[in-house]
Amino acid sequence: MNNDFLNAVGTLYSATQESLRQTAAHWLEQFEASDAAWEVATTTLAAAPNTQGVSFEARVFAAQVIRHKVTRDLYKLAPAQVAQLREAILNILGTTQPAPPSPAVVTQLCCALAEMAIHTTGDWADPVATVTERFSAREETRLVFLEFLTVLPEELFACENLLTREEWADKFASLIRAHATNLFHSLVSTLQSGQASTSQLKKKLFACVESWMGTKAVPLEAITATPIIPMSFGALQQDDLFDSAVSILSCIWDEAQADITNGSSGGLAIVQASLPFLNQCGQMVQDAEDDEDQAKGMVKLITSAANAMLTPIVTQPDQFGTLITLVLDVSSYPFAEVVTPTFDFWFYLTESLLDGEANPTPFIPVYDKLVTVLTRQVRYPADLDTWTAKDRDDFRELRHGMGDVLKNCSHILGEDRVLGQCLSLMEQWANAPAAHRMWQDAEAILFALRALGAVVHTDEEKYAALLVLSTYTRWTRMHPDMFGLQMELISSGFSDPESCTAAARALKHLAQDCGPQLHPYLQSLHPFYVSSLMTLTSDDAMAVAEAVAFMIAGAPPTEIMQLLNMFATPLVQQLTPSADVPQLRSVLYRLAVFVRVVQPAPETLQAAGLTSYPVLDFVTALWPYLVAVLDKHALDDPVTEGVSKIIRYTLMPNCIAAYTPDLLNRVVSLLVTQYSTTHYSCWLWVSNHVVAQFAKTEQWVAPVLQLIQQLVDITIAFVNKDGFGPAFEAVDETFGLLCTFANTLYPQFVAWLASRPEILQLGVAAIQHIDHPRTMSSLIFFFYEVTRLLGPEPRPSHIPHGIDASAAVQRALLPVAPSLVQVLIQRRVDDAIPSESFNDLTCALRCIGELFPNEFGAWATQALAGMAFLTQAEVQGMVRELQQAVVQNSYSRVRDTINKVVMLHQRRSKRGNAQNDRRRR
Repeated sequence: MNNDFLNAVGTLYSATQESLRQTAAHWLEQFEASDAAWEVATTTLAAAPNTQGVSFEARVFAAQVIRHKVTRDLYKLAPAQVAQLREAILNILGTTQPAPPSPAVVTQLCCALAEMAIHTTGDWADPVATVTERFSAREETRLVFLEFLTVLPEELFACENLLTREEWADKFASLIRAHATNLFHSLVSTLQSGQASTSQLKKKLFACVESWMGTKAVPLEAITATPIIPMSFGALQQDDLFDSAVSILSCIWDEAQADITNGSSGGLAIVQASLPFLNQCGQMVQDAEDDEDQAKGMVKLITSAANAMLTPIVTQPDQFGTLITLVLDVSSYPFAEVVTPTFDFWFYLTESLLDGEANPTPFIPVYDKLVTVLTRQVRYPADLDTWTAKDRDDFRELRHGMGDVLKNCSHILGEDRVLGQCLSLMEQWANAPAAHRMWQDAEAILFALRALGAVVHTDEEKYAALLVLSTYTRWTRMHPDMFGLQMELISSGFSDPESCTAAARALKHLAQDCGPQLHPYLQSLHPFYVSSLMTLTSDDAMAVAEAVAFMIAGAPPTEIMQLLNMFATPLVQQLTPSADVPQLRSVLYRLAVFVRVVQPAPETLQAAGLTSYPVLDFVTALWPYLVAVLDKHALDDPVTEGVSKIIRYTLMPNCIAAYTPDLLNRVVSLLVTQYSTTHYSCWLWVSNHVVAQFAKTEQWVAPVLQLIQQLVDITIAFVNKDGFGPAFEAVDETFGLLCTFANTLYPQFVAWLASRPEILQLGVAAIQHIDHPRTMSSLIFFFYEVTRLLGPEPRPSHIPHGIDASAAVQRALLPVAPSLVQVLIQRRVDDAIPSESFNDLTCALRCIGELFPNEFGAWATQALAGMAFLTQAEVQGMVRELQQAVVQNSYSRVRDTINKVVMLHQRRSKRGNAQNDRRRR
């Protein structure tokens, strides 16, 4: 036995100095990774109880070492060594004199045995039979037997991504399905016979049944042939069995749902066995009101049953009325966050009642009560001041879910009835004594009204009251006689510092929905607008600018240019190089709003006899000011962002048709100059829109190609000079630009890429060296697009067909393909790829395999062979999987194989151990 190990464990658990504890932890971490750890750990566990230095902590730590090493290093052992280790573990677990191993040791070693059962083949024919034979007969070892059975399904499902689909299906069949029925009957019989002589054994039996029910391998016939349903309902009365009983019953109902819906005999038997006990759960619902954990369990229990029995609930409401009442009762729990599972039930019930085959009338009283319950549940508490920011966010999210349920109520009850209830509640609040009027009650009713606004029709008289309370400007658009009153109200809001922000937002939304009707107010609004530039906060002034822009956009075409000049002039006067950066940012962003919003349809202008586009004329006049500001502030982010927004908004569809060659040349020249000077990615962002819009028209192709060429050259020079660190944003936008190039000018892109091999080399190097998630996503997407577009037909519909890209593929992709395959897999294993890019990475690998079927196997082998955590046999198996996936054009098989590599790396690393330690067992 290694004394260094025992001393390190003792120091870790008993030393008072943190430095000593950290040193011991570091030593144990290195020790666990060593080959010697196998023997030291097993020897420690096999030591006699009174062996000097072998403490309880040392035994538990040794068991953890074995579990971690089985998870991480089992593949390093020869079959004979695996068999020897398994026998050693079985012997330790079978020790009963003078005392059996502690529960903590048993759990760790049972998990290790389960891992061995899953990941070894041939030499252990029937693990379940082995453990049953050795441990089930004796009472002293029965807990070991039950612990192994409990963790085996959990470990198998945790390993689903580590095996191929065929491997996992084989293991599930041999380890779970082959034993499920017999084991289930045996476990229930043991519970029924009273052999569970201790509460610990009874709890373990229920946990084991829960684990096997979760596999869904126990057939309904086996369930109905046993008293497990009444036994589980009885266990709800015992605190230590409550959670397991809830899970067992929920699993039974989930598995039986299809049979219950179809009316099969098995489903009917489950309903008949469950319903009498469900009808007696009312008292437990009441008892749970003071216990949040029990409340969660009862909600899970009742909603699982209700969801499974939805069809008979709808068709036989009298027989299942008690179950509906139970769901309604749990919907009113004081712990509002507990009721979330009921939301889906009310949605599915509503959908079923609206499909035309069911009679909703018997459910109207239920929905009436539900409206009352929900308006109480969305109420903020009196102790709101004690809430954290997260508490508030969670409650807001919860209220949105309740708002959706209120909409379900309106679908069944009708808008009039639900709105009438809400307004009646508001009247009760208004008529109550002042001392009894709490703001939380009124706010809850207003929230309910607002939630209902999306489903109430605009032609209802009652809707007027709703939208006045909720500031729905769509209603105002249909009632122009209200404009004066609302504008007066908004105007008064600006005079109150506490209401300015609300007034600015109200003006913006009103103008957005009612711009054409409001443009006559512009003349009278102008003095206030000019003064607001100096008095309002930046955000409020921006909202006012948006409101004005919407009004100008709604004016007659012949007045637009005059109005633009009127409201832009006060801003342009502040656009001088000597102004400070915050002021310039504010001005540029407001001007950008005018350009974005004021874009009438070209046909509207033509009908009015106008030959030029107002907003382009406006930007042309503005151009000298923009250039002058950039000459001094080219390196100030807020300024460049503001100018780039203005230019980008001139590239919207309505503007493009009116663009002139002179204006396009001016824009292109500015983009190239500014990007060359600053390397700021915003200029590439604008350039992307130039390519997307102008590459569609033949006359603009030449300047677009020249723009792409110049920008790419600048990026390459930038990376070569300063490296990927400073250039990651530029790389991001450059490859986004190239994706647009490929999708808009496909023939030119194919020829260009073949002549520029350094582009793909740059992309591969960027994936290898850049860690920024967004840039990584852009790079992965680029290679997915390239391999997809250069691959064999059929190609996407917007890409010209009949173009032979094979020469371009050979010249451009072949030289980088081996390193591309390697870097894609390696970076995925390193967890450097954002999750949203997993699909693109998988598709790119599949496309490379389709493009180079003869070479792909060698490239994949080269990529995987360099990963020390894989055995040669595993590498060969995964390469076969990838090749077969490519032949079958199977995205899912490529994904599963790469996921298996990732999971194996995680499990055979320190991170894998940390994840295991965080699990419940």
